[in-house]
Amino acid sequence: MTATGFLHFLGRRKEMLKVNCMSVLPGALEAILGQYPGLLASSVIGRPDEMKGEVPVAFVSLAEELRTPEGEQSFRDWCAATLSSYKQPDIRFLDALPMTETGKAKKEPLKNLLVQTI
Repeated sequence: MTATGFLHFLGRRKEMLKVNCMSVLPGALEAILGQYPGLLASSVIGRPDEMKGEVPVAFVSLAEELRTPEGEQSFRDWCAATLSSYKQPDIRFLDALPMTETGKAKKEPLKNLLVQTI
C-alpha cells in the first residue's frame, strides 16, 4: 500500500514445487495423502535440495491409535506404494498441525519448524 492509498499487487505465493523438473502441487499431494485411513490432517511444503531442486515435505497427523512406530511405517509404506517416485515426500509426523480458524493448515509455522530441523 502506497502513502497515497494505492495497492500494488507484487505477485502470489508460490505453491508449485519443482522436483527433478517435474511439477508437484502441494494441494494435489495433500488430496492423495488424505485417502489414507486414519490420516487426520496433512500439509505439504517444499524443501530446497541441491540434486532435485525441491523435495516435498509432508507434515502429517495420524489418528491416535496409529501414532506408533508400526503405524508410521505403515503410512510410509502406503506412500511408497501409492505415489510416483518424484512425489515421495519427506514425512514428518506431528500430533496436530497448526490450523487457521477456517480449518486449513498454517504453512508458515511448518516452514519455521522445517528450518529448525534441517
